[in-house]
This record gives sequence, structure tokens and C-alpha cells, in this order.
Amino acid sequence: METIGAAKKTKQPTYKDCLKLDNTICEVVNGKFFLPPSPDLLHQDVLRDLQYELWHHVRRRGLGKVYGAPTEVRFNDRNIVQPDLTFVAADNLDILKPKAIEGTPDLLIEITAAATLYRDNHLKKALYEKMGVKEYWIVDPAHHALQIFTLGKDGTYELHCFLAEEGLATSRLLDGFGVDLEELICPK
Repeated sequence: METIGAAKKTKQPTYKDCLKLDNTICEVVNGKFFLPPSPDLLHQDVLRDLQYELWHHVRRRGLGKVYGAPTEVRFNDRNIVQPDLTFVAADNLDILKPKAIEGTPDLLIEITAAATLYRDNHLKKALYEKMGVKEYWIVDPAHHALQIFTLGKDGTYELHCFLAEEGLATSRLLDGFGVDLEELICPK
């Protein structure tokens, strides 16, 4: 018998709930489900070019591994994401499991869209900061902008780089890695 005025408790979704959605790419952030929209062609162009540049930089120097979406990053059962690009440093490769990355990658990159702008700039940024991701890039093709956040000594993100329209975005984590924003967003 339910008591009048009693709050009804709802079960928080977990990774197991996400698995029930056969063949669906989903994310869980702080227990809340998100179904990412299908990317447009500009998103895919930016992803391809950025992944190519990052992969070559990392591979030439033997720095670790680079993965493109869809690759699951499982921080815990209430936080499972599929960033557009993920870098795991050579000394952190033990978090790589057969089906997912289970732990905290070193660098995550999101290519945002209108439907994911709030999630990428607020929810995921706060999650990545809390989980200790050393560097987080948000690429915004629609607004020709790019932000790079790096984890400070106090465990909070500091804005390392903000570009609009043009300029060279450089990584603090990966020495010598950078991309020209204009070439990335507006390829000729």
C-alpha cells in the first residue's frame, strides 16, 4: 500500500540497461541516458582529418593508442561515453579491455553539434574533469571554434586554448601536436 505524499523512488539506469538497447549507441552520464544523433558530413570530415593527424603524431612517437567513435569509455556503471576521439598514453594502456576502455583516458575529443552542445560543454566537461581526463578538446564546426581544457594541479580544468575562425590549436599533453583550425573546419 502506497502512502499518500510519499516520494516514488526510481531506479537509476546503469550500463546493463544500456546493453539492453541492442545495436544502439548510447551514453550514460551521471546515470542519465543519451542517444547521440547521427553525425552530419561536416562532423565526419572533421573527425576523419583530426583522427588522421592525431593517429600519425601518436604512432610516429610511440606515445600510446588513438581510438575513434564508436569506442566505449566506461568510467563506471553510471558513466559510459563514446567520445569522437580517445587517446590513451603508453603508460596507461592497462585500461584497454577487449570491448571497451575501462578507466580514464588521457585525452578526449568531442566534435559538437547543435543537439550535443550543452552536453559536450557542460555535462561531459564536468564528468571528464571529475574523472581526471588530462586534456579535453571541444571542436565546434558550426561556429568555427575549438576549445582545449587541461587539468590543473588542483584537479579542475583550465582553458588552455580557445580559437575562433583560425589559428593553431596545440596540445599541452602531446608535445608538438597541433592542428590548424581553418584547415580542419574549412578544408579547401
